Amino acid sequence: MRRPLFVVLVVTLLGSACTSDPGDPSTTATTTTTTVASTTTTTVPWERPLTDQGLNVVLIWDMDQPRFALDDNGLVTEPWVRVHAVRDYRAMARMVAAAPEIQVTFNLTPSLLIQLEALQAGVRDVFWYLTETPAAQLTAEERALVTDRFFEVDDTAFARLPRLDELRDLTEFTDQDITDLQVLWNLAWVDPGLIDGTPLADLVARGQGFTIEDTVTVLTEHERIVGEVVETLRALWESGQIEISTSPLGSPILPLVADTSLARIGDPDAVITPFSEIYDAIEQVNRGVAVAERTFGQRPVGMWPTEGAVTQLVMSLFSRQGINWVASGERVLTPALGMGPGTFARNEVDEVTAPDLLYRPWNADLFRNPDVAMFFGDTRLEALLEGGYGRLDAGAAAGDFIRRLGAIAEASENRAVVTIVVDDPLRYDEAGTDRIATLYRALGRSDLVTTVTPSRYLEAFGSDIAPLEDVVPGSARASSFAPWIGEAREASAWQYLAETRSAVARRGDPEPALDLVLQAEAGYWFETYGSDAAGSSELDSAFRALLGRVYTTLGEDLPTFLTVPLIPDLPAVPAARAQGLTTVTIDNEIDDREWATAARYDVAGSIIDRIHTAIGPEEILVRVDFTREVLGDDSVAFFLYVGGPRSIDAATSDDGQQLGFASDSVFQWQGRNPVVVEGSDEPIQAGFDGMSVEFAIGLASVGTLEPGDEVHLRLVSTEGFGEPNRVVPADGPVRITVGGTTAVEPFIDLADPRRDDHGPGGYLPPGTSTTLDLRALQIASTSDELVVTFRFDGVIDRTLSDRTLDLYIDTDPGAGTGRRLLLADRNAALAPEDGWEAALTVTHGRRSLFLAGADGIVETRPTLPVAVIDEEGTVLARIPLHLIGDGDPAEWGFVAAVSTSDPLDQNGIGAVLTDADTTRFGGAPEGSANHTRIIDLAWPGAQEPMLSDFVPSPAQPRSPDDVAVIELIVAQ
Repeated sequence: MRRPLFVVLVVTLLGSACTSDPGDPSTTATTTTTTVASTTTTTVPWERPLTDQGLNVVLIWDMDQPRFALDDNGLVTEPWVRVHAVRDYRAMARMVAAAPEIQVTFNLTPSLLIQLEALQAGVRDVFWYLTETPAAQLTAEERALVTDRFFEVDDTAFARLPRLDELRDLTEFTDQDITDLQVLWNLAWVDPGLIDGTPLADLVARGQGFTIEDTVTVLTEHERIVGEVVETLRALWESGQIEISTSPLGSPILPLVADTSLARIGDPDAVITPFSEIYDAIEQVNRGVAVAERTFGQRPVGMWPTEGAVTQLVMSLFSRQGINWVASGERVLTPALGMGPGTFARNEVDEVTAPDLLYRPWNADLFRNPDVAMFFGDTRLEALLEGGYGRLDAGAAAGDFIRRLGAIAEASENRAVVTIVVDDPLRYDEAGTDRIATLYRALGRSDLVTTVTPSRYLEAFGSDIAPLEDVVPGSARASSFAPWIGEAREASAWQYLAETRSAVARRGDPEPALDLVLQAEAGYWFETYGSDAAGSSELDSAFRALLGRVYTTLGEDLPTFLTVPLIPDLPAVPAARAQGLTTVTIDNEIDDREWATAARYDVAGSIIDRIHTAIGPEEILVRVDFTREVLGDDSVAFFLYVGGPRSIDAATSDDGQQLGFASDSVFQWQGRNPVVVEGSDEPIQAGFDGMSVEFAIGLASVGTLEPGDEVHLRLVSTEGFGEPNRVVPADGPVRITVGGTTAVEPFIDLADPRRDDHGPGGYLPPGTSTTLDLRALQIASTSDELVVTFRFDGVIDRTLSDRTLDLYIDTDPGAGTGRRLLLADRNAALAPEDGWEAALTVTHGRRSLFLAGADGIVETRPTLPVAVIDEEGTVLARIPLHLIGDGDPAEWGFVAAVSTSDPLDQNGIGAVLTDADTTRFGGAPEGSANHTRIIDLAWPGAQEPMLSDFVPSPAQPRSPDDVAVIELIVAQ
């Protein structure tokens, strides 16, 4: 169930777009159903009647994999379905069977079921081939793939298999090393609980010195375990211990397939492309249910829509397919109850303040269609199981989970039910103990908790469920569809899909093409185009190639727009990075001092030696150095192709070479007239000294640009009559990021002291830390936005994987309203006369706006444009003012703070330890639990007195008096 890193999926999905065939067994298969009769003769816990007392828990494990492709040799391009089947899917079934007091639900997506069928039918993956091929027979490329990819395992595998840990330190591999690696990688992916009593136990005991016969053994066991997954789940379903639900066929964000205009209900500022395919939405549901019924021999009555995305319309589609219940998330329920977008409010001890509204099912009132019960997941509990317990051992995590359920039981009415939908659970602790098995034991021993399936709960109490008059459009991740739509690049992807869907409709929706369209409607395609995602040019290529296959299936030519990338190729790496704004006087005296802050790319071609680029106040500056004197040389010329963030015209040069980005501007320079650059409305004056040419391109010629927007450029040079043209830089386009400045004068312009990223003064960085030193903070406002700029010392990671940025906003400083304590685990508070009403958090993959009210804190996730300009260490965020409240921002008070990020911590904030480790700061007082986790605070003077003004205590802080108190920044 733990998925590989997103970047690992990219090549696979590209292959899917190029080679997957709807007729292949990897996409369609027929399963012969075998009914496994239950041998239970005594009453088991899940057959006992439910009572009004106690807390019911619906635990739904979502098992999903993208549809992986076949390569030209008929091999699946990635191994993830197979290896997760032998480690997670079979193990999850095993652990349930071993815990008869537990009842859970498994959601198996159609894409996973289809691929499990294919594996049972004999389809193999590339990693299978790399394992079964003797080391001596592997090509150099295949050996490199083994030594590169066969260390992609859970961290606990290196402790269980010491030889694997030894191998990852090697730089050169013998045939025996390769053979050991082939066996160990496959062993590492087998659930440890499935090894005892099998031939694999001997392999683990031996540990090394493996033979080709051992590779056969491990692969045979993989095949056996994969074959048991569906049969075991089927038997458990028939016994009543589990329920199986499913999802729409192609993993779409179903409301958006039905009508993209629904995005504006939860996100009025969303940029959208009109797309409304009700027929496709119906097919996604119908075909998804049919796959599950074919696989298991009975029809599921439950549905987990992809990402919990629902609306009133799609609930009717579920109802018509006989679906009795649907699971989603609390962010969908809050606006439906008139509570506003976001999560339910939580108090100081992280408990929902309106438990009787969240911990119950609701009936979607569907008028002419049968009502469908809706179970809404608790996002906090889900996040803890997906990684928030990573710093706790399995027993402590299970204990904390039971404690939280106990608090809910105490606060809730009779018949309460807590719903928890987990897509990606953290399986093992550092000691290798299985967290899920430990949790099952704790749940089974609890007198307060009864685990149930949704259908069992509805059978007992379904007649008394209150109606939900309107299912407001939203998803489990946001009270909107912001992760998949709302930004310009996402709108372009929807436009590509809309154009392709229209082509299929014109031909009468022929089945092969329609099947490809249903695949192209998957939510993960659109997620990659958002600013809060890492983005991937390979995934963009895969999406466009998949749409291209639709046209091929229709027998039509590929439309030009599908050749234009929405995400540029990875940029060339400069020999020297840009250092902010550059000012150059364009003349015939090329001055290296003027270009000292520009980026430099060493091309070392036969005629072009270097390229320099920079951003000026209102222009892009370009300088090209030649390897020799070129004055008057008619054979020397270059074309400069430039593309902005909204360019859509072309992705190739005039001679057909790939640029790696969309370009709509081209400029030409020639040696015979070296002081002029042609291409814009008017010729551009250039400076030339015989060996170099410099010129400036107005930013306006690239289109409207905002801070953080990217401009790409590449040269195509001619270096002699009859010689082929060369694209430079050869390793990718030049990427220029528009600097993090605004046209609005900031009302707060704060310079932070250098080298004070040490919290209260004594914090020491971890071994792997980059600098978190904040050097400036600027806050400005327009008529409708608050614009916040964080500036760090040095280059920063574009994904912000190492830091969390917070901005707290007090809309009425000194009034004593709002919340004093900062967000969880920051361990700091505002002064008694102050309190924040809104707080922005920006970190890797997350843009959240927290709102503080009388009932507690609500987390919302609207579309929040955030630009990361890595080279200048700038993060710029824009917050719509209507999300914050009324008033003049220049009269507000602010706190800006930087902490480390830790995805394994309960609140995602890195702890500060007594002694630093490889990822976490050290320097905390011995035995303290209330010291601040803020590493750098935006403050014009010394931050240390504020952050150190607390009394260390081993108790977790519960009130503002337990932590350091911070003053507000206000406009002068």
